[in-house]
Amino acid sequence: FENAWRLRETLARRRVEQELALAASIQQGLFPSALPAWPGYELAAFNRPASQVGGDYYDAIPAADGSLAGPCLLCVADVSGKGLPASLLMSTIQATLRALHGRTPSLLDLVEETNALLFATTPGNKYATAILARIDPASGIGSYVNAGHTRGLLVRAGGAVEALEPCGPPIGLLRGIGWDEKRIELGPGDRLALFSDGVTEAWNVAEDEFGEERVMDTLRSAGPASAAELAVARVVAAIDAFAGPAPQHDDITIMLLARR
Repeated sequence: FENAWRLRETLARRRVEQELALAASIQQGLFPSALPAWPGYELAAFNRPASQVGGDYYDAIPAADGSLAGPCLLCVADVSGKGLPASLLMSTIQATLRALHGRTPSLLDLVEETNALLFATTPGNKYATAILARIDPASGIGSYVNAGHTRGLLVRAGGAVEALEPCGPPIGLLRGIGWDEKRIELGPGDRLALFSDGVTEAWNVAEDEFGEERVMDTLRSAGPASAAELAVARVVAAIDAFAGPAPQHDDITIMLLARR
């Protein structure tokens, strides 16, 4: 009996390991292999899961025809749950956003259609917080929808910071609930930072949180002339220096779009 119990335990452990490996493989394939290079802009992103399989997702989607002159869609999301179910939900969100980006007249329509699909096809405990921005590269004018997500930050060239507040519930959680689509505009030297709560809620050994103010201060200190990749690297380095030996307890994801 003991040998049979050990065999069952070994097989169960292997199934879990195989599921985690599959989930990690699915998630890795969802992140863009290369970020679009919109003329006049710099775009950088970073993701570090807290475990083998994370719950964060980011994407940068050019116009439907692949043109870098058309409106671009940026997204950072945090899906509920972990493991294979979270990976499958993440895959559904990615496919939906990429399919709808080119044929929805507004960002609000895109969010509402994505919500309707997720609500109809996923269990009630499966949802995602997300912040999405759609921007016209030529003018820098666009809009954002924050669906129950951590506030994004619009850092002006002069150092002023505007927060992109939540304007509705997470996606896939409720049916028939609306969001507000809010206007934004990026001028020369402005930077738009979208990130997950793993950035602001990173702990140190005293269980103090990194916080939004430190994100702002780090982005300000990087200056508008800094490359987007350097600014992102500085935020990650600041988080790691703050956390010290404390283990990472949540996924860390940040995306930054800088207008030259």
